[in-house]
Amino acid sequence: MDKPRKTFVLVADASRARLYEKPDSTSKLVLLEEFEHPEARAKNLDLMADKPGRRSAPAGTGPGRSAQEYRTEPKEVEAEKFARELAQRIADHFDAHVFDDLVIAAPPKFLGLLRATLGTHHDHVYDRVVAWHEKDYTTVTDVKELSERLSLAA
Repeated sequence: MDKPRKTFVLVADASRARLYEKPDSTSKLVLLEEFEHPEARAKNLDLMADKPGRRSAPAGTGPGRSAQEYRTEPKEVEAEKFARELAQRIADHFDAHVFDDLVIAAPPKFLGLLRATLGTHHDHVYDRVVAWHEKDYTTVTDVKELSERLSLAA
């Protein structure tokens, strides 16, 4: 007899996430872990250590100094950090043979970060994703409602 497939469900945005387990197709979702990354909710000014640096312009090319712009907004850097943290945690679970399939739900921009991170650094986990949902379900705390929205049988 085949062993039931265990599914993990990650519901995330750039600042918080919940990881659920669905032990088999007839079980309810069970909350395993909650993650917080408050830095992603901070204002860009609060995340900057200082103003962007200044540089001198070459002689004869115009004004003597101009502000350098950040290449990536500090909030985006924090979202990328959080995506890497979540991907690593999920990869650790997968490497420990804790789950078989993975469902991920996140707003489109953060979902893109998760896809890129998993695809680049954890392709063995990326291959186990059975559904990607471009929706923010982080405010849905009722497991029955979440299961319905994700189309998970329970």
